[in-house]
Amino acid sequence: MPGVTNGGRMITAQDGAAIRPGKLRIFLGYAPGVGKTYAMLDEGRQRLIEGVDVVIGAVDAEPELLDGFEITDPALNVEAILRRQPQLVLIDDLAHINIHQDRHPFRFQDVDEILSAGIDVYATVNLQYIESLNDIVFQITGIKEFRTVPDTILDRANELEVVDLPVDDLLKRYETGVIPLSDIYQRHKLFRAGNLHALRELALRYTARHVDRNMQDYMQRKAIAGPWAAGERLLVGIGPSPFSTRLIRAACRLSQDLNAEWHAVYVEHSGQALKASDHEQLAQNMQLAEKLGAKVVSVPGNSIPQTLLSYARDHNITKIIIGHPRQSRLMELLRGSIAQQLVENSGDIDLYVVSSGNEAAPAANISLPSELSRRAVVEAVLLIALATLGGLLMQSMVTSTNLVMLYLLTVVVVAVRSGYGPAVMTSFLSVLVFNYFFVPPQYTFRVAEAEYLLTFAGLFVVGFVIADLTGRVRRQADVARQRENQTAELYSLSRDLAATVDPQLAMEAIINHVQQTFHSDSAIFLKDHGELKLYVQTPSYHVNLDESEMVQYVVDYGKPAGAGTDTRPLAESLYLPLQSAYETFGVLAVRTSGVHNPSQKRLMEAFAHQAALAIEATRLADKAQQAQLLKEREKLHNTLLNSISHDLRTPLVSITGALSSLRDEAVYVDASARQDLLEGAYQEANRLNRLVGNLLEITRLQAGTVKLNRELFSVEEIIGVARRQLSERLSSRPIHVDIADDLPLVAVDLVLMSQVLINLLDNALKYSPPEKPIEIRSFTQDNKLVLQVNDYGIGIPEDELPHIFEKFFRSHNTSGTTGTGLGLSICEGIVSAHGGTISAQNREAGGTCFQIMLPLDESDR
Repeated sequence: MPGVTNGGRMITAQDGAAIRPGKLRIFLGYAPGVGKTYAMLDEGRQRLIEGVDVVIGAVDAEPELLDGFEITDPALNVEAILRRQPQLVLIDDLAHINIHQDRHPFRFQDVDEILSAGIDVYATVNLQYIESLNDIVFQITGIKEFRTVPDTILDRANELEVVDLPVDDLLKRYETGVIPLSDIYQRHKLFRAGNLHALRELALRYTARHVDRNMQDYMQRKAIAGPWAAGERLLVGIGPSPFSTRLIRAACRLSQDLNAEWHAVYVEHSGQALKASDHEQLAQNMQLAEKLGAKVVSVPGNSIPQTLLSYARDHNITKIIIGHPRQSRLMELLRGSIAQQLVENSGDIDLYVVSSGNEAAPAANISLPSELSRRAVVEAVLLIALATLGGLLMQSMVTSTNLVMLYLLTVVVVAVRSGYGPAVMTSFLSVLVFNYFFVPPQYTFRVAEAEYLLTFAGLFVVGFVIADLTGRVRRQADVARQRENQTAELYSLSRDLAATVDPQLAMEAIINHVQQTFHSDSAIFLKDHGELKLYVQTPSYHVNLDESEMVQYVVDYGKPAGAGTDTRPLAESLYLPLQSAYETFGVLAVRTSGVHNPSQKRLMEAFAHQAALAIEATRLADKAQQAQLLKEREKLHNTLLNSISHDLRTPLVSITGALSSLRDEAVYVDASARQDLLEGAYQEANRLNRLVGNLLEITRLQAGTVKLNRELFSVEEIIGVARRQLSERLSSRPIHVDIADDLPLVAVDLVLMSQVLINLLDNALKYSPPEKPIEIRSFTQDNKLVLQVNDYGIGIPEDELPHIFEKFFRSHNTSGTTGTGLGLSICEGIVSAHGGTISAQNREAGGTCFQIMLPLDESDR
């Protein structure tokens, strides 16, 4: 893909160039036969004459009308068009269904992908296929279209043109047989003058709204002052009823008229026990509302009117749309009227009530379950028998009417344990058993005294109410438990992701949580240098042949695909984009048989969002670490250049000066001066040699190429080698050596360890007065050999002690003293390679003590 857009958000091609979405021009017809296809072809031919690269995507017309056009494929082939990259594509019938579902189930989705690739499209559509107008057209014509185009596609059109034809002319075409009509149109008598006039007016009004929105957008872009009204917000209450589709379309039309944001809200009422078919219908209603541009939410509540009003006030809703299904006066009194309660409590919020017409009200969802479990029935019967036995034992002590409390207690226990249905059954059986055993005449179902009828009614009604309330509490508990589980899963995922900065561990935590929560295999694909790679997967996740294509599609377009979506809905997996604020950098693939529950979909999308944030955070942390390393490297580079350039230049200048004087024959140099020049050049050469040796040594230590040649040596041998190396510089300085008796031999590399002592002695010579002695002490402590070098110099500031062994670090007290700051760092590297430690501290008597501790046991190394 060269580049696409995600919704209205522009993204870039692989070369970094921005790709603007293509322009869409729709030719709208109010009925078949008005000539929208011919109008599109005429406009396309005009563009062809103007030099525009035009191709036919899919047009149903006579072959002679297509002369001069390039046809990519008889059927719409999106892949071929994207490879061809024309400037303009002509596509007929946006509502067409792709039977084979090679890429998308609907043609308007193909058009959306083509537009996103930066290609302009001319397309046609009839009025009856527009989703928000579907039910209005059905009322006018009696024809119900099941293949529709969402209004969001028409809202995206840069230009919407009505192909208008007078009704009389259209009827003449029909009468003369110019228009070939299907049986369905003839059977429903679409081509009646009254119907066509109504459809024509509806098409013109729809187009007028589109033009008005374009005008307002233009005024806003150009900052043209106008009487802008405050924004409206709509709310439509939906539920698990087919009637909700009518409400959703009505809300969509009203939002378009008002140019308003709208919300579709479902109240999870505690008194509702939804069946599987209800869940499916609810999911379809939510998907329809989302497709038409609504913000779809589901909120729990005990009262539907109060919950809707509370949501409306919290979100500044100005208008509420609610349905009023047809129901009898008795049912309205028993169940209450949601519309009436909203009217009484809405306050400043406008209320729109949509009548269901002849559509009956949905059945109440407070019915008994379809079947009672055998275990629940047995438990209920046993508890009733137990209550009866207790009543018979207490019958001589209490009146029979008081024994009713035993059966009420039984109803409560059954309701808590088994739910609403068994509790109602228990209430009914309790009335019968109480009548048989305790109401005179006993052991018959006859009632001698009328007052017991009131007792029976009270027992049954109270039992029924208890069962209903307990059922509601159970359903509320189930909803709360479900939300708690979802919140707990999100919290657990967030906690695990926050605890790691390793990208691999973060991705493993993500797929583990997906598997635990959804019981599905999953995988994560990420972009790596422009290519998508499978980074982590559950053991049972196997990549199929279509996987790479689907993953690439999600990354290119930044929207979900696969199972349960509009793109490849029959795929085995659901593919969710992992997005940052600027790009889609990966895909979370979940192998699932289909997540149809809206709450599950939202939870899975939340998982993908958390995963994207976590992966992006690890990437940013890695980039920050790299930036810090580059900063430190730059700092080290500058320090090295500054230090080395000075320390190399000084001895080189001295050596060059001395040799130049000796080489110049015109300059007379006596024997004494000649000797001084040679001695100075020699000392500077030795200094330069030590400097280069230190640089090579620190390089070897950093690279880890130092190999120790360990042998057993005494401390006296190590000290002797170091003193011989510095014999000339130590000749005028008093050296005090204090070595404990019976020191054991230590396994060291003699050359390297003597180098450590040389550097420490050199440090003491530089930073202590010439007349002050240098002390070398050695003893054992905690099965370790301790070697100390003490001086009576200037010491080290306390705040600099933790940094004294860092590369190129030099104390502020060393001004005027040459050095690169590498000697002590080399000492630490060599001592560490021997398994020992080195430290520095200031002495109470003045000066510094450097202490080396080397292990004497082989196991300590």
